Amino acid sequence: MRTFLVVVPALAFILLTGCQVAPSKTAKGAGVGAAGGALAGAVIGNNTGSGNSASGAAIGGAAGALAGAAVGLVQEMKERSAQDQLAQERAYQQEVARKRQEEARLNEQLNEELAIAQGFRITDAELGDAQRTDGCPAPAWPN
Repeated sequence: MRTFLVVVPALAFILLTGCQVAPSKTAKGAGVGAAGGALAGAVIGNNTGSGNSASGAAIGGAAGALAGAAVGLVQEMKERSAQDQLAQERAYQQEVARKRQEEARLNEQLNEELAIAQGFRITDAELGDAQRTDGCPAPAWPN
């Protein structure tokens, strides 16, 4: 029991005074798993026939750390996958927006060219006059 009283505060101190940088989910999972496993291992080791809570805490801590790290790693992988999917969606949306902008620019350019061309349009009457005179001005006949 005396070992238990030393191990629990030591683990609490280690967990509460971690790195200044936010730990990864794998590291968090390993830490939480180690603490939970050590606690469970110490209780089980103390209650078994040997009464050795220190070895139970060590074994439970190691097993808990492995299990917690595995869970944290799976969470990180899911998060990365979601971030990758979001980045792909953003890239696709940016490409669509770029293509729409290019299409609008080309459409505006075509409309401008069409307006210029319509300014040079001749009427059917002007075309008929041009075809009858063969491009030469009509003679002025006195009446």
